[in-house]
Amino acid sequence: MKTRKDLESDALQPETGIKDFRKRDHQSSKKGSAEEFQDVERLKKSEEMYRLLADSSPDVIYRISIPEGRYEYISPSCTVKCGRSPEEFYRQKFLINEMLHPDCKDTFSGKFMENLKEKSTSRVEYRIIHKSGEVIWVSQNDVLIRDKNGNPVAVQGIARDVTEKKQAEEIKAKFESIVEHSNDAIISKNLKGIVTSWNHAAEKIYGYSKDEMLGKSTAGLVPEGQEISLQVSHDENYDTVRIRKDGKPINVSLTISPVKNSQGKVKGISIISRDVTRDKKAEKKLKTSEERYKLLVENVPVGILHLDRRGKVTGANPKYLEILGSKSEDHTCDAKVPNLHEIESKLGASEFSGKFRECLETGETIKGEYKCVSAPKYLQYNITPILDPENKVTGAIGACIDITERKKMGEALHESEEKFREVFQNISDAVFLSEIKDCAVGNFMEVNDVACRKLGYSREKLLKMSYTDISDPQLVDELSSHLGELYNDKRVSFECALVTEDGPVPFDFNCHIFELNGRPVAVSVARNIADRKKAEKVVKDSLKEKELLLKEIHHRVKNNLMVISSLLNMQSRQIKDQKVVSLLKDSQSRARSMAIIHEKLYGSNNLKKINFGDYIRDFTGELFKTYSTRPGLKLEMEVEDLMLDINTSIPLGLIVNELVSNSLKYAFTEENEGTVTVKFHREDDLYTLTVADDGVGMPDNFQKKESLGLNLVKSLTKQLDGELELDRTHGTHFQIRFREAEF
Repeated sequence: MKTRKDLESDALQPETGIKDFRKRDHQSSKKGSAEEFQDVERLKKSEEMYRLLADSSPDVIYRISIPEGRYEYISPSCTVKCGRSPEEFYRQKFLINEMLHPDCKDTFSGKFMENLKEKSTSRVEYRIIHKSGEVIWVSQNDVLIRDKNGNPVAVQGIARDVTEKKQAEEIKAKFESIVEHSNDAIISKNLKGIVTSWNHAAEKIYGYSKDEMLGKSTAGLVPEGQEISLQVSHDENYDTVRIRKDGKPINVSLTISPVKNSQGKVKGISIISRDVTRDKKAEKKLKTSEERYKLLVENVPVGILHLDRRGKVTGANPKYLEILGSKSEDHTCDAKVPNLHEIESKLGASEFSGKFRECLETGETIKGEYKCVSAPKYLQYNITPILDPENKVTGAIGACIDITERKKMGEALHESEEKFREVFQNISDAVFLSEIKDCAVGNFMEVNDVACRKLGYSREKLLKMSYTDISDPQLVDELSSHLGELYNDKRVSFECALVTEDGPVPFDFNCHIFELNGRPVAVSVARNIADRKKAEKVVKDSLKEKELLLKEIHHRVKNNLMVISSLLNMQSRQIKDQKVVSLLKDSQSRARSMAIIHEKLYGSNNLKKINFGDYIRDFTGELFKTYSTRPGLKLEMEVEDLMLDINTSIPLGLIVNELVSNSLKYAFTEENEGTVTVKFHREDDLYTLTVADDGVGMPDNFQKKESLGLNLVKSLTKQLDGELELDRTHGTHFQIRFREAEF
């Protein structure tokens, strides 16, 4: 009877496959004899047996038609191996492609079929994804079945689950990689002492290659009398000496373990070897270092105290015992050391133990000074934590020195310095001290806080600078030129700019020289006058701005009025009607009068107000010269020197122009003599302007024929928010009252 291996082999052969059984059955049907019938029956039974074996196989047996790619047969074990039923394979072409792991997509590419056609057989391993999501490794053997003409008609094969085998291979590969890349030598021996494995670290440590050691003993590595026993029942660990290939001895740490088979019997030993030669040298060096450290601690002029993690005093050097007041014969590192409470009692320092506890708890260095209560003594201490490789506090070292004498000298110096510092720092001006070398001012020796704040530099930065770095050349030149006077105990004052981080700033300097430790030192007291300079500049700029603005206004108004006057003059030359010419001449005269007003205002010293009394006197005089051609006319004025804002002066000047010019033109005949009176005064905040004449007066129907001049007077009076009164009893008498508005 055929074994399972034989059946699998037959299933893969085209001559003995299931399809071939059917072919033989067809051929046997042509026989007509009983023998032929028996052959057919045997073939049917054989086919049923093979099919039963295929259905019962734990491996997946299958047959795929070419080129349709449909499964003609697949064993039921596919349900277990990949989670799909045979019916699913029969329904869908190349279902295997959907089950493939993403990394194995190219396994069944066109090249696979080409290789199969070329060789007729193929073996491939790949991964599929089980319907449950589990990844399965598959080893697949395929045979190409051809027809009588040699054309491929089907692929017949067996797929086997090799997941456990692959996992075992991966574990073995990882173990071998770990062994090979280990920093320790890993060596295996059988019970005869023959080396069965030798990793890369063993080559490096002992100098022998793997080829030199495999199948041989390690007798050459072991000094006489230090052989390893092969009868090992449990793990052993010890340090010993081994000999390298070059003959040099090395210190190694060995870990020896028994290797057992599946029945638990020892079949060999495993040796893990580590080179500890450097560690041994380090231990020796450390021992030497400790001896030197002990000698240093015993003779250093600093008191040293050692505490463990719990705060217990474990040692102190002789200097510390001396500071505590111990006898000279006790000044050795082996002498009895008091505990913390005894130390506190002897020093009179109640906070001493608390500082050590703080250091042990926080792991931070504690520094400070304290004054002993029991004796007039000052001590400076420094408590440092001792840390292990994991930065955990394992103890503390306390160091202290006696600073009593230094403290006394420091206190006296500090008191003197404090007095100077108080004055130096709290003066409101910047102070600079500079050493004089070779008749020139050098770098700053000292500066106060005010200098730092005003210049915007730190004290450390300023002390690396000189006047050349913070000033323009004027200051250096001034100091150099006055050095002679300064040496004669004279004080020099001048203004100069200092360069701050925000730019140049003006300062007022006062300098003199004094001697410091036999050296001449220049002292400069500088006061920031930037605010004063800014205020002065603001005032000047404001005055200049107003003056320019006022001049520009008056200049433009005057120019515009002169342009109008010129235009009217040009227009009058083109008109032959004398009435129209007269009107244009009046308008021209009015515009020219306005230009004269603005010219007078332009000459005022006050940028906001003008002296309206002066204006009336000057302007009415000009009008008399312009309109009066008869010597019989007189001008009387009673005007006060009153300052009016320009916004009031302009409309009021126009009113004066209209009223005075109107009197001069119409109030008198050529034969009459007369007087024009102009008055201007103020009572409290009420201003009164009066323009009168003793001429012919205004006609009764003047309101029906109001001239442009009278309308202008009314409009300007309204602009001033004033009142206009007209009296025609004796000549013409205009009176205007108003209060000046605030502008």
